Amino acid sequence: MVELQRDDGRDKRRIGGALEIPHSEFLFETSRSGGPGGQNVNKVETKVRLLFDPWLSRALTWEQKGMLARNAEVQRATNREGLLVTVSQEHRTQGANKAEAIQKLYRLLLEALTPQPERKESEVPHAVVEQRLKSKQERSQKKDLRRERFELE
Repeated sequence: MVELQRDDGRDKRRIGGALEIPHSEFLFETSRSGGPGGQNVNKVETKVRLLFDPWLSRALTWEQKGMLARNAEVQRATNREGLLVTVSQEHRTQGANKAEAIQKLYRLLLEALTPQPERKESEVPHAVVEQRLKSKQERSQKKDLRRERFELE
């Protein structure tokens, strides 16, 4: 859950009730969007790229930064400079695309910072082990029957 909050005159976003990131840590780039939209597409810069540097962010702890560094989705969304990049060009207005890019970033961060339960290895059932050994023995006997036996005199 992502909700907008006002704090001391600055915009912040709260992720999952725990993490707040001030908008001052975001860098926005705009450009002309592709796709349908008539003449509006050729005139107005509605496409928004949101750049966020998690390593310089004061809102994230070192543990959270480590979780982001290990997450595959975050690595795919990170550019060469180490900035997280989200892009939005679905809407006709720059404001709507900016809000969508922020939502994408927060969904990415929320998923990356949610701890995954550790997998417990299960034991192989005894019947499965017996079945495997039995089939190996049958295969071995079948191959033995194919061999020609020579006796030396």
